[in-house]
Amino acid sequence: MGRDHLGLWQIHDVRDTADIREIEDRRGALGAFYEARETGTVRGIGVTGHFDPAVLLHAVTHWDIDSVLLPVSPVEAAVGGFCDKVIPAARERGIGVIGMKSLGAGNYIHPESGLNPETLIRFALSQDVDLVIVGCSTPDEARFLARIGQDHRMLDEEEQSRLVETVRPYADRLAYYRGTI
Repeated sequence: MGRDHLGLWQIHDVRDTADIREIEDRRGALGAFYEARETGTVRGIGVTGHFDPAVLLHAVTHWDIDSVLLPVSPVEAAVGGFCDKVIPAARERGIGVIGMKSLGAGNYIHPESGLNPETLIRFALSQDVDLVIVGCSTPDEARFLARIGQDHRMLDEEEQSRLVETVRPYADRLAYYRGTI
C-alpha cells in the first residue's frame, strides 16, 4: 500500500465479556494495539460493536482508545444503550464517535411512515457523532450519500422524536444485529 502507518486500527465486533477478557489478557490484542500506537505504526485505536452496549461501554470507559464505531439510528434510540450511554461516555473521554447501521441494511426503510434513507441518515447525523458510515452498492447511491453529506441539514428534536416513536413498537425486532434483546 505504500504506507508506513495506519490511520485507525479497530478492534472489531467486540460482543461479550469473554471477548473483553481475551482482548485485555496480558497476551491479548489490546497490548499489541497499544504497542503499535506507541511505535507510530498506528495513529489511532478504535473499537467496534453492535451486539451489547454494556460491552462497548466497558471498552470506552476502560481502554485507551481514540474512536468507537456503533449503531446510530431511531431504532437504537428506541431500544437504548448505544446512543444514550456509550456515546456520552465516549464524548466524556474525548473519544471520536462513528455511527453505523443507520439504514439497518435497508430494513428500516418504510417511506409510508416517513422512514426513507435521507431521513434516517439525517437522524444519525443529528446525533453526537463525528461521522456516519453508510454502505452503498451503486454509483447513484454514492452520489445520493454525497449530496446528503454536503447539505448538512440536521433533524430537530421533534423530527427525531417522531422517528423514534414510529419505530418503537418494532425496535426490538429491527435491532436484529444485537441477537436477543
